[in-house]
Amino acid sequence: MAQTLRRLAGLTFAAVLAAPALAQSPGELGWCGNDAATTPALQITDCTRVIQSGKASPANLILALTIRGRAYDTIGDQASALQDLDKAIAAEPKNAPALLLRGNVHGKRREFDRAIADYDEALRLDPRLATAVSDRGLAYAGMGNLDRAIADYSEAIRIDPKLAVAFYNRGNARAAKNDAPGALADYSETLRLDPRHLQAYIRRGNVQSAIGGYAGAIADYGEAIKLAPTDPTGWTGKCWTRAIAGELPTATKW
Repeated sequence: MAQTLRRLAGLTFAAVLAAPALAQSPGELGWCGNDAATTPALQITDCTRVIQSGKASPANLILALTIRGRAYDTIGDQASALQDLDKAIAAEPKNAPALLLRGNVHGKRREFDRAIADYDEALRLDPRLATAVSDRGLAYAGMGNLDRAIADYSEAIRIDPKLAVAFYNRGNARAAKNDAPGALADYSETLRLDPRHLQAYIRRGNVQSAIGGYAGAIADYGEAIKLAPTDPTGWTGKCWTRAIAGELPTATKW
């Protein structure tokens, strides 16, 4: 749901292509299937070419619909994304990547029951799809079921101990349950796996500030500022924490 996505929890064209039901040479897909050297807008244009050509193989047609659906979601056109993903899944019900992508779109639309149903089906097809477990946790969190969300994040971590987003998501859920030690541990592991995770620095800073760990919070906000100097969140957190720590003269020096 977020972060995903980009978000799409690491789901690249290579992951789509690797789905057993969709294994196919991507040659005729052109820019549609080239994540490394294209943009969502260009993928939409070229996938549309493939879809409308009438010459694509059935497998490549499904791939083009799946990839264009993801591209539409990336630019915020969720209605078009759902249309493409619905068609891709209708043509190939075992298309686990498309189910994962559609679940993400439903989650963004706060259609959590539908999101969970898609994640469940994706996991029935591929029980080791850690991103689907983590994203299902986001849906449960959106419904207010933090315990079930934490259970899903933990299961995703068991499947893939290097899945930084699952640690980050679990950290957020633990912070919401006022489990400061657990949240701090999860944010720290997120940053070990992904040292440029801006929000993990900010969230860890927030938790440290809330429990009186002002020096650590200020350091975290400082790292966030290094990563995103124009983002006001790090500056605001750093200034506020310095103020409540009694560093009022210093806090005014941005």
